[in-house]
Amino acid sequence: MTTPARPIPATINVDRLTTSQQLSEFAQFEHQLDGTQPFVRVVRVDASCAVLDLLPPDASVERCVTTDNCVTVLARIPGASLHIEAWPRATTIRVAAATHKLADEIAERLRSEVPEPAAGTVSVRIWHHNCDRSATSADRSIQAQRWGDIAANYPGRARQSLDALTALESPAGTGKLILWHGPPGTGKTTALRALMRSWSAWCQPQYIADPEKFFAEPAYMTQVLTTVPVAKVGPSLGRAAEPESVWRLVVAEDSDEYLRASARRDAGAALGRLLNLADGILGQGMNVLLLLTTNEETSRLHPALVRPGRCLAAVEFPAFDAAEASEWLGRPVDQSMTLAELLERRGDLTRVGVAPQRRESVGQYL
Repeated sequence: MTTPARPIPATINVDRLTTSQQLSEFAQFEHQLDGTQPFVRVVRVDASCAVLDLLPPDASVERCVTTDNCVTVLARIPGASLHIEAWPRATTIRVAAATHKLADEIAERLRSEVPEPAAGTVSVRIWHHNCDRSATSADRSIQAQRWGDIAANYPGRARQSLDALTALESPAGTGKLILWHGPPGTGKTTALRALMRSWSAWCQPQYIADPEKFFAEPAYMTQVLTTVPVAKVGPSLGRAAEPESVWRLVVAEDSDEYLRASARRDAGAALGRLLNLADGILGQGMNVLLLLTTNEETSRLHPALVRPGRCLAAVEFPAFDAAEASEWLGRPVDQSMTLAELLERRGDLTRVGVAPQRRESVGQYL
């Protein structure tokens, strides 16, 4: 059922504009209704800014609303109206102008003035499912180290697999499913951020905050897969969309229940949708890679997940054996240790009330 469009207000009382939403309505509708500025261009940048620094020298501010976490400004420049929202992690720019070309040029010029994200970060789109059965996404910049800077933190087998995976530039003709498995504390999430950074030139990460909803709700999965990953490949008046010119890496961590050999019984149709996305009808024609992490052992993974043609890579993240742990730490170690335990032993990580040299099982972590 199609949701009725929200009615456009016929008139807006400019003198009573007090909220960000009202300012947005004014900026988008007032000059569209009178026909003087019928074209609106909207861009969103994954970085915050000082709005006054972003405004052109000839801009005049007409309205401003400031809240604890947002500044909204309505300004005019010759031939155009500007509506800018600055949030802690993002900036939204709306430009209304007499022609589409002018609106696009001004919006892109303002976009270029927003400061670049800090070095050592990567942009990730975070998805979550709402109680009204819709899905919402937000772009965030997260810290990510270069793979070469952290490769020594992984035992030989894992390091070789990750060397090949992070160097990948053209996944065409390969499987679309990537499985990372290993006990807690072996560095899967850190390696994931490094992979995102290595692939940032050709692949946009899409992180699923609630995988149990993603695989259970077909509409949620479809929305994630069909949303254009970046604005520059979307449609315009003079250009068709190019949604598949940028790959997407859909990430779901701690996906144990969908990967076990018993997944068909325990998770029902969710496993079928996962497999369909990997190499079935659902995934056809889409440049999408799916990365799932789990703490399960290899022998407990569902065999359908790792067959050739479906699985691009299955990377095991083991603990360091005693010899590797000794080399990494620079002093003798008589037992296998995870990366987290090695970092704690070296003093990089601390736990309140626990001596650094004490080694405990995972169940004793608080």
